[in-house]
Amino acid sequence: LPELEHYVSAFSGKKINSIGKKWSDVQAQKFNSNSQPYYVLMDPKGEKVLVDPVGAIYDVGGYRDYLQSGIANFSNI
Repeated sequence: LPELEHYVSAFSGKKINSIGKKWSDVQAQKFNSNSQPYYVLMDPKGEKVLVDPVGAIYDVGGYRDYLQSGIANFSNI
């Protein structure tokens, strides 16, 4: 991050000085998780989580099912 954008996280108290740390901090604050990868399916405005967030899904069919559940819930908004 450019030096003017560095900050201390209100969540962790750590200095945030890179893009990776910034998005890790956002994830920790918003979802109380710091898993990589961490899948969060949200509506386009980012206001509603469509299905419960999850960490890595290594099974292709399981990942497909997770994505399909997000599509189904999005269709219901």
